Amino acid sequence: MYLDDWIERFALDDQILALSYEQLGDIKRAWLKKLIAHLYNYYGREDCQEKIVSMTYAQGLKSYARVSPWNLLVCVIGRGYRAANKVIAAIMPAIMAGTKEIVVVLEDWGAQDLPDQVLVGLELMGVENILLMDKDDITGFVRETGSNQGMDGLFCLDDKEIVEQFFREKNCVVWAPRPVNLAGLVIDENVEWNLDVLSWANPDLEFVVLADKKGDWPDNFHVFEGSKKDFWLQPFDVVFAPEVYLLEHKHISLGFGPGHESSWVWPELEKKLFFLQQIVWT
Repeated sequence: MYLDDWIERFALDDQILALSYEQLGDIKRAWLKKLIAHLYNYYGREDCQEKIVSMTYAQGLKSYARVSPWNLLVCVIGRGYRAANKVIAAIMPAIMAGTKEIVVVLEDWGAQDLPDQVLVGLELMGVENILLMDKDDITGFVRETGSNQGMDGLFCLDDKEIVEQFFREKNCVVWAPRPVNLAGLVIDENVEWNLDVLSWANPDLEFVVLADKKGDWPDNFHVFEGSKKDFWLQPFDVVFAPEVYLLEHKHISLGFGPGHESSWVWPELEKKLFFLQQIVWT
């Protein structure tokens, strides 16, 4: 089948998107919009769809360098992926680079509800092609799209089987995010955190809290029992802390300050990844 045939057959019902948009509510949508705006500014929009540089050298050498954005990115989201911020952070750099077509494939959750925040995040980014498939159909779609439709990138969120299979075939750029499970949270009397947002925006994270008092914490939060020194030695995937703490502890590879409770970025997804390059000598 051609790509349009796959889209027509497996496109997610617009009514499901509309219902998710309504159920998520204004406040959560505003937090996702804030993240999208920050990623827009962080990456910057690439308006040039193709750049060709021609050079003439001594001894008759001519060179041509052509750079253009990807034609097609396919992003597969498995059943266990329910954090919209991490999906948004994976797709926004492709949008900013000017990727011509983006197709998101959701693995069919069956009896389980589709995650509202992920669906709304996709809609807010302007992703038009959202498909719903079972595992077998996903495998067939990815294989055919990679072979016949000019797929330049395959992103797999929480689907190790597809990653392993297509990484071996190396038909395109294959990326899967590193596992993120443990988050540090520093409570300081001079700043205020929105714990509700931290909790719902990061359902995949277990928060270890550095605080002087016990407090009433959400289910995925628990207070660190050791010393402050030992806290900073924990193998955190991300730390939410005031700026002064993050800059002091340079070994922390990813950190967010107050006001970024719903934020995320994948540092390895630089915008240059999403471009095709051709070099010609004549």
